Parts: sequence; structure tokens; C-alpha cells
Amino acid sequence: MTTEVRPAAEGSTYAAVLQAVEAMQAFREFVGRALVSGLDYGLIPGATKPSLWQPGAQKIALFFNAYPRHRIRAHELGGGHVEYRVTTILRSRGTHKAVGSGVGLCTTMESRYRYRQAARTCPACGAEAIQQSKAEYGGGWWCNRKRGGCGVQFKADHPESARIARQPVGRLENDNPYDVRNSALKVGVKRAMVAAAMALSGASELFTQDAPPDGAEVDPGQAEEPPPPPAANRSRAGGASPRPGWRPETPPPLAPAPPPPRRPASKLESMIQTANDEWDTECVLAGIPRAMRGDWPTLVRHPNEAINHLTTWAIEDGFIDAAEVAKDDKPDARDHIKAVAAIRKLYATIPAEVDAEVEFWLRHRLTLARADLELPDPDIAPEDISQEPPPAKGTAEAGQGSAE
Repeated sequence: MTTEVRPAAEGSTYAAVLQAVEAMQAFREFVGRALVSGLDYGLIPGATKPSLWQPGAQKIALFFNAYPRHRIRAHELGGGHVEYRVTTILRSRGTHKAVGSGVGLCTTMESRYRYRQAARTCPACGAEAIQQSKAEYGGGWWCNRKRGGCGVQFKADHPESARIARQPVGRLENDNPYDVRNSALKVGVKRAMVAAAMALSGASELFTQDAPPDGAEVDPGQAEEPPPPPAANRSRAGGASPRPGWRPETPPPLAPAPPPPRRPASKLESMIQTANDEWDTECVLAGIPRAMRGDWPTLVRHPNEAINHLTTWAIEDGFIDAAEVAKDDKPDARDHIKAVAAIRKLYATIPAEVDAEVEFWLRHRLTLARADLELPDPDIAPEDISQEPPPAKGTAEAGQGSAE
């Protein structure tokens, strides 16, 4: 139950004091009833007060009938790093005037964005599942299937064993800071939102915005259970003690959201993926890791290779005109977008012919790859030149008789 906040009479100092006290009591009542420990706030190890998190800050803004507006300034630091300075302004939903503000800063130079933990990767499948083998098993390294690897073993005398040992591990500089820019921006907005909510509500006596010692954000599930925030006083003038032992009930955890639907692969992409998977399996069974396959780590590196081949085939067989896929400014060059559109049109008109050409092209590439890596073709029976033809009937007996 919230306490009704009545406006003070104009010119009455005592009434203004009562109004401020009642507003504080109403806010404490709201915090005790609406904010959930572990979801809206949590206790960081080593802190004396619970920290307010973004869900709690959004509920506080809703309590004051306010909505946020963010102003973001990006400052490039060089090397792909950036610093985001965010100002969050809370505006009243009734008057649209600013009633509170806060600032937040986040940069990709922070430790969790600047660095990454590197592990040894398998040369055959690329998974970070490499473990060192025991001496009784030949030493070297092996790719653990239980960690998502392929199970290939690289003994101590294997050429890849030395390369695996030289792979850098541990804390390394992030080679592509652009991947974490969006995460840094979201964290800057979150920090500014929490600061604005605390400034508007005066909740510094209940919460803090201190970051963990390492500067990382704390997940709700990793925070300690904080003591409950002080409950509201039932007396309007104050003086009554808070309700002892009251705790808000933690709601049951929400079911994880289903993954977003992926774009269905086209038939051409499916055929290429199947061919690549079969080629990778053949090489692994033959003991040839990805790093030792030369020009054939995969059978087809990108679907654009198939598009280029199909376009050339369609032009040579007269299905399309070369001018249809030429660039406007360079008639001798091929426009990739026009080529893709032309192949799609062929798939709609003559799908069987296109599929047959793709299968022929994939088979041709498989033959070239096997020849380069000296792999046998299972579809061709090897010639047994060591076995001599059997002798004619009676030849052996005649020879034996003459010898006698």
C-alpha cells in the first residue's frame, strides 16, 4: 500500500517538510514492494550497499512517471577503440519537461573489451578443444570430443604438434575491437540510466552504483543476496519503525527465449555445405588436418565461386546473354548482383539443368582436391598389377612332366 502524497500549502514550510517526508515514505514503500532482489538490484562482493541495476532503474523511472532520452557522443581513440559518453535525461510523461539526468561512460579500452582469453585451437576442425596427451599415449596433443572437438590426435612427432605448442594462450589483445562496440555502447546507456534514476529518486541511501573491482558488470545470478531495502513507515509524520523481517518474494526464473529464426539456406548453399562436410570428413579420416590441406581447406570457400561458374556455364550454353550480367560502366566486367539475379531466374525455369551442373562442378573440384593431396578416389577401383594371370590349363603339369 502506497502513501498518498498531498501537495503542501503555498508558503507553508511545515507542509513542505511533510510533503517531502511522505514522498520519501512512498518511494521506500515502492522499493520494498516492486523491486526484486537479484533482478533489480544485488550486492557486489565487498560492497556495503546493494547496487542498482538497469531493470530497477527503469521501474524507478516508471514510478515517477518519467521516460528516458539518451544523448550519445562517440570519441574515437584510435586502433578501432572508441569511448562512448552517454547523457540520460528523464522527462515527465505529463509535461515532457526534464526532471532528472545522469551520465555514463564506457570504452572499448576497458579490460573485458580490450582483451580476450585465447586457447589452443585444433588445426583439423578449428575448435578450442586441444588438450595435451599423456606420454603413454604418444604425447603431443589431441582434440577433445567432449569439448566440441573432432577427436584427432597429434602425436609428439607430428608436424602440427609443434605448431600447436607455439599457439598463444591466455590474455591477449583483442584483434578486432569493432566486434565489441555495440556491447560497450549498451553498457554506457545502462550506466547513464542508473545514474539518472538514482539522481531523480534520491536513492543513494538505499543503493550504490559502484562497479566491481575489475570493472565488469555483475550478472544477477552471480550477485550475493542483499538485505532487503528499508520498508515504508506507516505513520505520515514518521517515527514508526519499519516492518521487521519483510522480504520481497523472488519470482520464478523466466524460461529462456527461443533463438531467433535463421534464414533458410538456398538449395545451392545446401549442396555446397554438404560437399564441404563430406570433404572435411574424408580428410579427417585420412589424417590430414585443415592446416595441411594446401589450397583445399574446404572444397568451396564461398558460394560466390559457384555463382561465377554457373554464370560462365549459362553464357557458354546460351541460357543468358553476357550483357545481362555486365557492369554498366565496365561492359567487360561482370556485375555480381546481376549474376545472382540471373542464376535465380535459371533456378526458376530450368532447375534440373542447374542442379546437374552444380553436381558436375562439385565432383570436378573433388577430383582436383584428391589429386593435389594424393587421396584415392573410392569410386575408381585400383588396378592390381602385382597379380599375374593364371597359367593355361595343362601348362604346369606339362612342365613338371618334362622336368622329371
